[in-house]
Amino acid sequence: MMKTLAYTSDEELFESFRNGNIDAFEQIYARYWDCLTREAYRQMGAFVEIKDIVQDVFITLIQKASGININVSLKAYLYQMLHYRIINNKRDRRIHVCCYDEISWMNKNRSVYSDDYETKELNAYMNRVIFSLPEKCKEVYLLSRKKNYSYKDISRELNISVSTVEKHIIKALKIIKCKLQYRYELN
Repeated sequence: MMKTLAYTSDEELFESFRNGNIDAFEQIYARYWDCLTREAYRQMGAFVEIKDIVQDVFITLIQKASGININVSLKAYLYQMLHYRIINNKRDRRIHVCCYDEISWMNKNRSVYSDDYETKELNAYMNRVIFSLPEKCKEVYLLSRKKNYSYKDISRELNISVSTVEKHIIKALKIIKCKLQYRYELN
């Protein structure tokens, strides 16, 4: 005859839970919720995430129950799970704060107006460079980049070979790259 759940050992309770007894899980939850919450508070202080972290421990217990082998005790296992969740939470918070600070710093040191102006200026310069390309080279480049034609489509459209299309694209890109490098070396 099995003991009532209130007096069952942790090992029996966990085994009963693994075999599908929901009441056994509820008993585990009732036994360990408060002490895990206190331990999380002791390790973390007054963070809002404490209840979420403890809840996550129990969710993981449910999800992985069939594969869990408890060697010491259920209590030790739950505390270990909690410990790792807290470590991960602290790491995630540090990463979040670091990224937030970096994004904040970047936004403070950047003017939206100057970015818009620089973008417009660069686009205007690129258009001047493209339109200064040799005629056939410009025509091939515009079909490729502006109309998204494939090399084969350009070849058919202009009645030239695919290798000639490739040579015109390579030439156009070299010219554009050189002129952009020269422009930024002057600035």
